Amino acid sequence: MAAKSMLVWIVVFLSCSCVFAAEEYPLIWRFEKGLLIVFQQKFTIKKELFLVDKETKQVQRPLEQSGLIALEFSVYWQVAEVLDKQKAVVTYIFRNGKITIQQGAQTHVCEVENPAHADKLKQPMFKPYLSQVRNGFVFIIHFAGPKPGYVEATWLLEEAQLSEKKKDKDKEILDYIKKKVPGRRDPFQMEVAFWQLPNKMVKIGDKWTRKGVEEMRTFEQTLTLSKIEKYRGETTARVDFGGTATNISDGKPSGTTKAHYLFNLERRVMMYNDWTGIYENYYPYQKKANEKSRELLILERLTQTNEMSLVNSSASKEKK
Repeated sequence: MAAKSMLVWIVVFLSCSCVFAAEEYPLIWRFEKGLLIVFQQKFTIKKELFLVDKETKQVQRPLEQSGLIALEFSVYWQVAEVLDKQKAVVTYIFRNGKITIQQGAQTHVCEVENPAHADKLKQPMFKPYLSQVRNGFVFIIHFAGPKPGYVEATWLLEEAQLSEKKKDKDKEILDYIKKKVPGRRDPFQMEVAFWQLPNKMVKIGDKWTRKGVEEMRTFEQTLTLSKIEKYRGETTARVDFGGTATNISDGKPSGTTKAHYLFNLERRVMMYNDWTGIYENYYPYQKKANEKSRELLILERLTQTNEMSLVNSSASKEKK
């Protein structure tokens, strides 16, 4: 009986050992020439303004200048060229852009590629957001080596370089970046996007951090491989993450972020990403003549969301 019991424990131990050995997963970006990833993205900014008590920070009443901006578009992400074992040229092209602006009870919509909306492209309310939903850019990124994720340079692409009718579009883009003088090295924060993955083998429960700069804030986030789950019939790694944001101007905390993404382990591409950031700042308030003497401030609360969902990819399943 004791020998049988011992045999059972040996079997259990060996089974557990196999399970633990299999719990290391490749959260590593895939870079190969021609790799195409198409995803749908929606980015929103909700702005809320409140009058608050200066000392208690309690809300007294909302202000009417609140509103919402939504940017929706398709993204065509493609590896145009692998330069060597460490660097690649990547194109990031926007299509089917749509801008929605809500101001109080009014809603304004501009579909960038809709001829019927051509006049709206010139309107001041839409112009600041056009570059975020059309055209695109190209960048050189280090995907391996001593500086993984480092972006050497970024170039904006123009309509001429984005035509789907071009027979040799990849070659034209490569020639284009050789002729153009680069501006800001990484204006679209591709390094921060790259650092979502640790770019190595990890186990469930492993953590890593990423830092970045966004407009007037710095942020630091902790990411955790939470579990392995099925999504659209594919095996994915779920990574949950969150962190804090800090004002660059005064070094004070200004908000929090919370998000998760699903990374396809069989094709090594991102399948889904859902992110929310809430930021708060206080500004002086000029009291009106008939208002009480209580000291008030204006609280500005920005709620930003970013949702990305994979539409199509040329990445085939890798052999185990």
